[in-house]
Amino acid sequence: MMNDEEWEAYCDSFSDDDGFDRKDRFADPYGHSCLFPASESNPRIYPCPTCGEPNRLTERDLAAGYQCDDCADRDEGLKMPI
Repeated sequence: MMNDEEWEAYCDSFSDDDGFDRKDRFADPYGHSCLFPASESNPRIYPCPTCGEPNRLTERDLAAGYQCDDCADRDEGLKMPI
């Protein structure tokens, strides 16, 4: 287990220049969404398992157990229910 100093050094070791390209992993690279980006090989064609809205998730999103951004935002208190 890391102490506070080690944890801080570990966190500081990551930067946008570390070879990790947010655009390749996140649909909204600098936002708060964790959804995968849609692409020809990973289209957004699946409904959200929570609200049932069509075309909200990709196969990778489903495999990760995600729900759509609207439902996630609502669950996290970022949006008020309609």
